[in-house]
Amino acid sequence: MVHKARNIWKEFEQTGALNALIPVFAFLDEHTFLTKSGDLGIAFRVRGVDYECLDPSQVDHVARRFEVALRSLTEDYRFYQYLLKRNCPSIPYRTYGSPVVDKAIKGRMAFLADRSDTLYSLDLYFVLLYEGLRTEKNWRQTLDAMRRNPVSTISERLSGGKAVALLDFELMRAMQTLRAKANGFLIQIQDFLRAEILEKHDTYRFLARLTNYAPYRSDSMQLKFDAFLDQQLAGSALECQRDHLQLQDHAIRILSVTEPPAQTFANMLHALMELPSNAIVVSEWKRADNFKIRKLIRSKRRHHHNSKTSLTNYLSDSQPSERSNADR
Repeated sequence: MVHKARNIWKEFEQTGALNALIPVFAFLDEHTFLTKSGDLGIAFRVRGVDYECLDPSQVDHVARRFEVALRSLTEDYRFYQYLLKRNCPSIPYRTYGSPVVDKAIKGRMAFLADRSDTLYSLDLYFVLLYEGLRTEKNWRQTLDAMRRNPVSTISERLSGGKAVALLDFELMRAMQTLRAKANGFLIQIQDFLRAEILEKHDTYRFLARLTNYAPYRSDSMQLKFDAFLDQQLAGSALECQRDHLQLQDHAIRILSVTEPPAQTFANMLHALMELPSNAIVVSEWKRADNFKIRKLIRSKRRHHHNSKTSLTNYLSDSQPSERSNADR
């Protein structure tokens, strides 16, 4: 197929840099990172629960306790769960000095190495994101402070040194708030989940696995400096094909849940862990305002009743069934 030079140039102009799609910007301390939108985040490594060894009631009990821990988060937080599934895992082993035992171990390792393509490792991570530094909230606080003390507020905003000092103070306070919330969350889940807060080098390796799927590339990447993380993480070439994405040598298909399920239960997505392929499963949780949820429920309930008692139902020739009359 022959392409015109104008179409080729248009596609070239629309092509952007991969690091522009990566929202992480810098590390602020040994645990906290900063995003381009001004949010703060902390990553956790989690040793999950082996659901295959638990009864359904025990799995539901763990899910209910985890739900209670999530309810401690306010509307300023977003909580992400990452399940990283990768084949050909490295299986640790050791020798014991006994010829018979060492021969059995080597035979077992050779057997597993032949089937490494069908063996997978599962790694679970949490990310807690704090959105308390968003611009709209700062503007509301600024207007409120200007109403109370206009002279000092204007002086702080117009002075470069004072503005930087104020931003630094707000950033330090947000970091302390996030760290306190992360520690409180760890205390709530430590009885049934083994979790730990990652240091910045481990967090960087976790982020590298999200943006670089080739193990030889993601496992070898090291943090060089705390700033410009998006440029450091963009280590693979991304191509857009007609029916998939191509990241280096890996073909990518993206699936998303467009509609919420009618009901939820503990471990309802366990089938995703049994997919015969590498996968990254991500879920996002954010607490919604109670007033907005009540308003949405009333709106949908009103729409449901209006659709049952609308004028078109009375103009229809068919008689309503006995069940529909009972539902009214």
